[in-house]
Amino acid sequence: SIILRGAELEFESLYSACGLFYANNKEKANEEKSLMWFNKGLEANDPKSYADLAKLYTSGCAAFGKDYNQAEVLLQKGLALRNPKWNGYFAYTLGNLCYEKEMYPLAANLYERAIKYGYMQATNKLALMYRDGVGVKQDSEKYMEYLMMHLCPENAVEVAGVYLTNRFSPPDEDIAITYLQYAANKGHAVSAIMCVAFLIEKKSKDEKLINRYLEIAFRNGINNENLKD
Repeated sequence: SIILRGAELEFESLYSACGLFYANNKEKANEEKSLMWFNKGLEANDPKSYADLAKLYTSGCAAFGKDYNQAEVLLQKGLALRNPKWNGYFAYTLGNLCYEKEMYPLAANLYERAIKYGYMQATNKLALMYRDGVGVKQDSEKYMEYLMMHLCPENAVEVAGVYLTNRFSPPDEDIAITYLQYAANKGHAVSAIMCVAFLIEKKSKDEKLINRYLEIAFRNGINNENLKD
């Protein structure tokens, strides 16, 4: 009720919150009310309204179903706002939609734009494209360049994989474990399980460390079907 009152007083940043409430609340879901508030945000050129409504059209919600075409239009319009805080997100999310539609060269271009805008999450997507030669020419140097550009857990796991195999470099288990530990300590569940496996293989008696990695895996992988057991 407080948020609704604020939106009625034309606090533009609250339009999206009202739209999300009427979109997701199972008891009060209302497509008309949800879109009314989102449209107020769109008219005010509020980037979050464009982003949140596009996400709803991508994932679906209680008030209305998926509509990928609407999502794409909203993301394009959001990018056209040229908001420095949101440019990267819009380019990255558009890249994901293009990737799903198998428009790989366009997806790669959008990921590159997202990185230029400072949205470094796109480095992982682009690195994998260079790894597999999807939409771009396969290039192991660019693959590693984008992985090392932003050491998020997902990129660290990829680097660990490089050093666990001889695909792009000589195997080096110690370096691989270092990257896996980094990712695990950032909450990456699969990396935590792999760290446990290496500790057990090396007959480590550090039960405290093993239990810590198991706890990380449990906390962060509880919804992962492959990790539940």
